[in-house]
Amino acid sequence: MAVYHILADSEPFSRHQGGASAHWVAGVVAAAGLEEQTVVVCPEADGSFDFPYVWVAPEMGKISLLPRPLQHPILWRRRARFYAHLLKGFVSRLIPADIVYVHNRPEMALATVWAQQRRPIQIPVILAMNDCQLCNAPRPMVRHVAGRMTRVVFPTEFLHHQAYEKYGLHMRASVLPWGADDAQFHPYPDSPPAAPAPPSAFALGTGRDPLIVYAGPLLPSCGVHVLIETARLLHERGTAVRVLIIDRPDPGASMDGVPSRSELEDYLRRLRVSAGDNVWFESYMGTDHVAAAMQSAAVVVCPSIQNEAFGLSNVEAMAAGVAVAASCVGGIPEVFSEGGALLVPPGDPVALANAVQRLLGRTGVGRLMRREGRESFLRNFSWPRIAQSYVKLIESISIGLPLSSGSRAMASSQSLSGSLPTPVVRGEAVDLVYR
Repeated sequence: MAVYHILADSEPFSRHQGGASAHWVAGVVAAAGLEEQTVVVCPEADGSFDFPYVWVAPEMGKISLLPRPLQHPILWRRRARFYAHLLKGFVSRLIPADIVYVHNRPEMALATVWAQQRRPIQIPVILAMNDCQLCNAPRPMVRHVAGRMTRVVFPTEFLHHQAYEKYGLHMRASVLPWGADDAQFHPYPDSPPAAPAPPSAFALGTGRDPLIVYAGPLLPSCGVHVLIETARLLHERGTAVRVLIIDRPDPGASMDGVPSRSELEDYLRRLRVSAGDNVWFESYMGTDHVAAAMQSAAVVVCPSIQNEAFGLSNVEAMAAGVAVAASCVGGIPEVFSEGGALLVPPGDPVALANAVQRLLGRTGVGRLMRREGRESFLRNFSWPRIAQSYVKLIESISIGLPLSSGSRAMASSQSLSGSLPTPVVRGEAVDLVYR
């Protein structure tokens, strides 16, 4: 058997340009030892991930060229038909023992199911959701997802509960969180290293002011303007800090809720105008860039003002042993359920400034958050930990088909035969059915 991981139409399988899904697949599959049973299907790849089987399908990039009106949620059927046309050749090559794992594209997952209607044996299709698309999607689309998907995978229980609360539709759902590469994101025992370090002269300046890092999209919903106001408040209070903002777009993210180009340009202009002398912007240059910045940081912030599905920078900061100040929205409290962050109300720069000052103070709060975050990462968000749950999920869907190849053990010797453990535990491949 083989598991085909289909990345989003705009997400390359690259260590440098790839998004959360690309890194998740590379990290989890490698930790599970399932590279020989995995095929990554993507619009482009650069070979930076050492994977034996990568199916580059340039025609997937055509999906990103759809006019913006066609990207509206109400036109999901039309997009699904377009996806089915592109995937026709791919689906024809599948054998009954295969599994298709689609990342963050519900219409593509449905198209894969519909393209098999004339097959005597249906190939299982897993849909992994990274954001709030299902909550914002039309009810008919969510009904099809709930009824046709073999399993819907969420990074947090919050995402599934959000869709259920809106539509009341039961899904065969599991929780598999995002994670981080411990080889890249790891703490230094004593002091931040001299090298590697953030490449900007600003972040490497001779001043000893604490460094605050934000690494994420520059969108209104991500609250970057709240962070800039927080930096101004800290300056007025006499707390000297440096703020490094890394523009880290996620190529695999949905277009739902993204401002138009003119609105985004206006927002970016206002950000740069309002930023003080202690704020610096940098373009994203890969995960090595983010890891180096976090290893030099005193605090990482996640100031989202809308429901954040997970917040990849949160778990990366935990892996790097850095204290976090984050908004208490969406799945963020779930990520920090075992400590590692001070949570504040969303859109409140005063509360965020207070949290940063507490983490920078000498009361030991920052030291406690760093230790709790690192311990929580090792228990819940490392690739080997997530890989255990991933193997159980694949075994349960493959109905006992062996995942091993040759003498190398790829999975547990006991098949779950379709049953999953209860109760719900974050990080496990568990049933999430709200009754």
